[in-house]
Amino acid sequence: MRYYETLYIVNPNFEENRLQDIIGDITKEIGRFNFSVINHRVWGKKRLAFSVSKHKYGTYIMLQFETNEAKHLSEFETYLKLNNNILRSQTVKLDDKPEKYLEEIRKDEEEISDSPVEIKDELPAEESADTQDQENDGNESDSVSEESIESSSEETAEDAVDPESEDLEKTPEVEEEEV
Repeated sequence: MRYYETLYIVNPNFEENRLQDIIGDITKEIGRFNFSVINHRVWGKKRLAFSVSKHKYGTYIMLQFETNEAKHLSEFETYLKLNNNILRSQTVKLDDKPEKYLEEIRKDEEEISDSPVEIKDELPAEESADTQDQENDGNESDSVSEESIESSSEETAEDAVDPESEDLEKTPEVEEEEV
């Protein structure tokens, strides 16, 4: 088996749906050449070393695949060059088989574990009675808290010192010299 890695750059302004369509098209094209995909993942948007087609940024996508024969590799590279959605691409031969990307496996496991859970809308009879009592108690505590706020604001107003008078007491008097 021969192992290859292709890194291609896509227009950074494409939305997620459009990006997934491009990845799907390239995966179909690989299947047409009898290549088997090992990894196909989006690296993300990165700044380009130089502007390409007036773009300073690009979305990098890594594709790793394997094949028995490399005779269709040049056709695949030609397809990438002619594809208007791809700004640049580069294919290199790998010495060893690349490992399967672990984050894709984790996402699949999370989708299984994130299955919908039934949530009960009704509370048991005991809990619903307790919550009603707490709501009634909450209304009484609101009126008490309003009264305590009003009384505390009056106290703070009486205890407050005028900042201007405080500054006058601390600063020494300086006599003005006549010129």
